[in-house]
Amino acid sequence: MSEPSYIQQQLMKRMSPVECLGDGIYSASIAFEPAFPGFEGHFPGRPIVPALCLVSVVEIVARQVAGLPELRFSEIRNMKFKVPLEPGDTATFKISIDNGGQLPFLANATVSTEKHADVARIRLAFA
Repeated sequence: MSEPSYIQQQLMKRMSPVECLGDGIYSASIAFEPAFPGFEGHFPGRPIVPALCLVSVVEIVARQVAGLPELRFSEIRNMKFKVPLEPGDTATFKISIDNGGQLPFLANATVSTEKHADVARIRLAFA
């Protein structure tokens, strides 16, 4: 069993419990406070949350929903970023999991903040 990376551990530590909203839709939030280590070097003078952190949150939720701690996404089907997440932002992820989390399945995520209803959209395949 592989251990989560340091950044994944930091994401899990900051993430709210995953909540089932019904119909295969799940929600989780994460506060990206200024001390979040993902900001280091990304980017000096204007830090933003790295895209990989957002993908990792979707993967973490999918693992929990499927009950498969070793689960990794096999493909990024689509990613679109409209607004960068900055220090102090709290992001809410709404993630739909098809096929009841049974492999193979797709996870479709929308990311929002209090200021922006549409920050990012991410579609990951799991096989």
